[in-house]
Amino acid sequence: MPYTVEWHDPEQTIIIRTLTGSWGWEDFVAAFDEIYARIKAVKHTVDIILDDSGAGEPPGVGAVTHFGRIWSSRPKNLGAIIIIGAGEYMQIMGESFAGAFAADHPGVGVYVASLDEALEKLEEIRTGR
Repeated sequence: MPYTVEWHDPEQTIIIRTLTGSWGWEDFVAAFDEIYARIKAVKHTVDIILDDSGAGEPPGVGAVTHFGRIWSSRPKNLGAIIIIGAGEYMQIMGESFAGAFAADHPGVGVYVASLDEALEKLEEIRTGR
């Protein structure tokens, strides 16, 4: 598997998904299925950090379909989604999708360069909740 899904903190309020190397849309979907199962298993809000800094290029067409599926199946206790190191294509697609479908969900589609920056941005978002 080209991804890992881990809790970042013992309180289980942040999940980090790390994507590395070559990947396919089935990996993208499987990772979110695992993330969402973990989020649904707790009662509080859970934020996601997606570390794409080591990921290869997206596997061609399908971004809109898969982003739509992921968004439509999100748990009610999903918080922010912060992305580290996304390539230009994924960032453009993600920003377009967030602007069109997630405008009422603050903190979705925030792009940063490092884990430290992601955690800082997440603190800002949480303070504004």
